[in-house]
Parts: sequence; structure tokens; C-alpha cells
Amino acid sequence: MRAALLGWVAEVLDRSASDLEVVPLEGGLTSEMHRVRDVRDGCEYVLRAKMVEPWAAHAPSLLRREAEVQRLLHGGPVPVPRCAWPSTRGGSGRVSRCC
Repeated sequence: MRAALLGWVAEVLDRSASDLEVVPLEGGLTSEMHRVRDVRDGCEYVLRAKMVEPWAAHAPSLLRREAEVQRLLHGGPVPVPRCAWPSTRGGSGRVSRCC
């Protein structure tokens, strides 16, 4: 995982990078994906970072739209992750909380 992304996740979770266990996930044609486990409380997260063009150039709008769809589907018959912390810096990172 890129140091800047790990730093952003640690900041968002109010943890140090050493409190986070990071494992790359396979799949994802448009994004780099990592499982991030908070070793202090056991919560697990999925970080999706749109680093591949042409999606990276449009990451902020794509991620906002995806977060909105997840919000609309929440509580329905289709299980969906909850977007816990979309990037507020206009970057390409997005964390879905799976805890």
C-alpha cells in the first residue's frame, strides 16, 4: 500500500500506521484494494483506491456516486458495505467499514 494512503487511513481511524494490519486483496479492475485490520479493536475495513486510468481521473465523482448508492441500498434485501469515510481531500481513496 502506498505510504500516503496508509497515512490517510491511519488519520481517518485516529490510529498510528503500526496499529493497522494491511493485506492486499485480489480482484478489482479499476481499483487497488486492501483489507485493513485495526489490531486495537479488531474492526476490518476495505480500502479501495482508484489508481488506474481512466477511473483515477474521475475518482472523486465515481466514489461519491458509489457511496450514495450504498447509502440508498442500506437496510434493504441486498447486503452492501457501508461507506464509512469517503476521501474528503479530492483524492482517490475510500474506506468501506466492514466491522
